[in-house]
Amino acid sequence: MERFLDNQGNKATKIERDFGSAALTASEFNLSSEQEIESAKERAKFFGNQYRKVRNEFRNEVLDTRADLTEEEFKGWEKRTRDAFRGMAMAEAEAGIDTEKSRYIRDKLENIADTTAVERTVEVYAANFYESRNGEILEAIKASPSDYQERDLETVYSLFQRANEHVLDVENLKLKAENPEAWSRNCQFSHNQLIKNFNDINNLAVKYGATPLTCRNFVTNDFEYDNASDPGSYTLSRCVYDRNIVETYCKEAFPKLYRGTSRETSGSDKRREPSLLELFHLESED
Repeated sequence: MERFLDNQGNKATKIERDFGSAALTASEFNLSSEQEIESAKERAKFFGNQYRKVRNEFRNEVLDTRADLTEEEFKGWEKRTRDAFRGMAMAEAEAGIDTEKSRYIRDKLENIADTTAVERTVEVYAANFYESRNGEILEAIKASPSDYQERDLETVYSLFQRANEHVLDVENLKLKAENPEAWSRNCQFSHNQLIKNFNDINNLAVKYGATPLTCRNFVTNDFEYDNASDPGSYTLSRCVYDRNIVETYCKEAFPKLYRGTSRETSGSDKRREPSLLELFHLESED
């Protein structure tokens, strides 16, 4: 398996590279000038633009024409999307951008969020193949006995439960009326747990040589957001974008779970468009 160094100098598996983690630092690239770093940042912008280009082409050529793709045909779109994320990760690593400490710089360079139409993305379309991919991942784990097999199987089996927990928290209208802040915290926590579980399943798929649920992983918002560090709201938008993609994917994968709930259809309350900051904290009126 191809390996790379992470920010602590440890060996990182291909999993991190497959899902766009910037696993190398500027010192490991021996960057010697500000010009080289700026060049790397420009490449990150380029690959962010490539992601948006693929997304727009997918909407025009597949969704707008109502094309019914086979999974093999769809994998071509996923590869182009994944390649854009790999390109961003490598460029950001060369620029010495740590994805945790410098998320505001990263998100501005990438500028990939489109919070108005998350259902029209390559990532959400992958939900059409949830059953086959989920089964493939389970079979791959079962065919590879190890000390971690039971734990890894439980991770895969848990996705529906994490989605259900999030729905229950959002639909707790009694708590929402009595204590909106507590309701918001619960929703935020369960949504982040859902995303983490989703990412873990993708990582397990790569580990066991199976097809991941989606071509990339997604960010959570379990950090202290600093509005002053985010002029242009690039990080805010990225968090909302990724969170909504995962929720919309789950709506497609588990339609019965969302039927009859306020989360059944995409989007929020049509009477008032919530602000990005409200969506970030899941405080929008549904």
